[in-house]
Amino acid sequence: MKQFLLVYLLSLLYISSSSQQETTLGLLDFDGSDNGYMELLLNQEDSTNLWQIGVPSKLYFDSAYSPITAILTDTVNSYPINNYSSFEIEIELLNNIFVEIKHKLDTDYYLDGGYIEVSWDNGLTWDNIITDVNFASYWFTPISPLDSSFVENDWDNNLYIENMYSISDTLFNGEFGFSGTSDDWITTRFSWYEIPSKSYEKSISTFKLRFSFISDAVNTNKEGWMIDNIRYYDNDFGSSIEELPSINFKVYPNPSTGLFNIRFDEKYEDAKIEFFNSIGQIVKTKNVKNGNEIRCNNDDFENGLYWIKLSLHDEIVAINKIL
Repeated sequence: MKQFLLVYLLSLLYISSSSQQETTLGLLDFDGSDNGYMELLLNQEDSTNLWQIGVPSKLYFDSAYSPITAILTDTVNSYPINNYSSFEIEIELLNNIFVEIKHKLDTDYYLDGGYIEVSWDNGLTWDNIITDVNFASYWFTPISPLDSSFVENDWDNNLYIENMYSISDTLFNGEFGFSGTSDDWITTRFSWYEIPSKSYEKSISTFKLRFSFISDAVNTNKEGWMIDNIRYYDNDFGSSIEELPSINFKVYPNPSTGLFNIRFDEKYEDAKIEFFNSIGQIVKTKNVKNGNEIRCNNDDFENGLYWIKLSLHDEIVAINKIL
């Protein structure tokens, strides 16, 4: 499984203490224990939905991570062709968000597989977690695939992510996701961080994760995706957090087929705007000497999704996206 090599984290936290203390807030082990601040949402009446909770009884998927049950794409049979199956987890927001899953994979490499999405509006809209920036308007710093200098589990830069797929790992429909056959159980972790500010208010109380599995039209008789021990936890970083101002900028029209504008919430001096494509390459840079709006054109852009990074005095302060 490829490591997540291209990751950008909006760095709005400054942490002077290097000590952390984990607190488990919820655990889904699919064995009937208390789930804590998590709720499983699984439509078991849909006959096309492969996800089942039970005792794994396959050749590779022969046991759960923690006995005796797990959730997997059918407890007995290989996955069929042309299938889409999913389940959701609703999580109550308490503080920082850290999620850990144990899982196994057996799929057609780069074709069939699974991916994880997040929704911050109760399931109305969903985004793949490695490209999601919608929640930046709430109160979390996002993870996005932009910075090739990424180092896994870099506490100094407020990042904790492990064994996640990257924008180079695509499935048959172009979705970023897990595929192939794992050597054994994989531990995958991902996280969002609270922005420290006395002025912010939590605008949402829960969020949802969706685990989806898809297959193409070729039958490979493989076993699919098995997940166990989904853990929601928090890390106490201690105090001594320096607050940074809340900065926003708007991009319009979005989507754009020609000229577009970037407007800041106030005037800035020596601001820098960088545009990144889907593989983390900088395609355009603009400097803002003194103003609150700039106009751009898309002559330097091919069709697709781009991330826009705003930096002030060499500090990354905001991120947005344009299609």
